[in-house]
Amino acid sequence: RRVRVLVASGAVGALQSHAASVVVARAFQAEGAEVAVVDLEASWPAPSTLDALADVLAGGADVVDLRQLAFHLADAERAAQAIAGHRFVAVVADSNVEVPLTGLAGTAVQRSRERGEDLAAGLDADAQAREWLTELGVQDGAGVGAVDGLGALLLREDVRLISALDLTVDRTGFAETATQADLIVTGCTDLDFHTRGGPLVERVVRIAEEALRPVIVVCGRNFVSSRELRLSGIEAAHAVHTGDDPRTVEERDLAALAERVARTWRFR
Repeated sequence: RRVRVLVASGAVGALQSHAASVVVARAFQAEGAEVAVVDLEASWPAPSTLDALADVLAGGADVVDLRQLAFHLADAERAAQAIAGHRFVAVVADSNVEVPLTGLAGTAVQRSRERGEDLAAGLDADAQAREWLTELGVQDGAGVGAVDGLGALLLREDVRLISALDLTVDRTGFAETATQADLIVTGCTDLDFHTRGGPLVERVVRIAEEALRPVIVVCGRNFVSSRELRLSGIEAAHAVHTGDDPRTVEERDLAALAERVARTWRFR
C-alpha cells in the first residue's frame, strides 16, 4: 500500500496554516503518498461586544470565539440576557479554561494588578467578585474567571468552555487519524527550543508520540539541534532559511522545501 502522510501545519511565514498544509501535502502527493490534511486552526464568529454576541447567538451559532470579547461585571445583566437559552460552545484563551474569578490567582485580582492598582483596590475587586458570585448562586472554580468573569454566567448556563486547539483536535478526530498515518508533518515559522514551534506544533508532536508515529517539522528557520529535536519527540526539522535570515517564507519557498523533504521518503 501507499505510505500515508498526515499534514497539520501552523502558519509558515506568509502562509496561514491551511495554505501551508496544502503546499506541503502537494509535495508528498507528487511523490506517491496518500495524504490527508487536517486544519487545526479553524475560525468561528468572534464578537467583541455583548450586542455582537447576542446577534451571533440569535443567528444560531453553535461555537463562538470569545477571546476578543470585552466584558465587565457591570454588564452582567445584559450578558445574561444574551446568553440565556442558547446552547453553544465557548472558545476561550488557553489560560482561561481553568482560571477562577476570585482569590490571589483569580481574574478579579489579576486584572486589578494589570491596571496598576494597589493591593487595597485588588482586594476590593475580589470582594465585589465574591459578592456577585453569591448573588448568582455560582461557586467559584475552574473557568469561572474566564473572559473577565463572563465564565460564571456561561457555566451557569451549562456552556462548555474550551481552548481553540482542544476544540479543533476534538472535532477533527485528529488523535485517531494520527494512529492511521505512517508519517505526520507539521510546520511553523520559527522552531526554537523555548517555544518549540508554538502550541499547535507542540500538540501535534505530543499526539504523534502517543500514537507512536514519527513527526517532522517544516519551518522558516530552525534553531534546535538534532539531539534536542529527538528529545522533543521530533524526528527531524527542515528549514527554508538558515541562521537568522530575516526573509519571510513565501509559497514558492515552502513548496521547494517540501519537495526536497518529500523526496527523502520512499513512497513507492
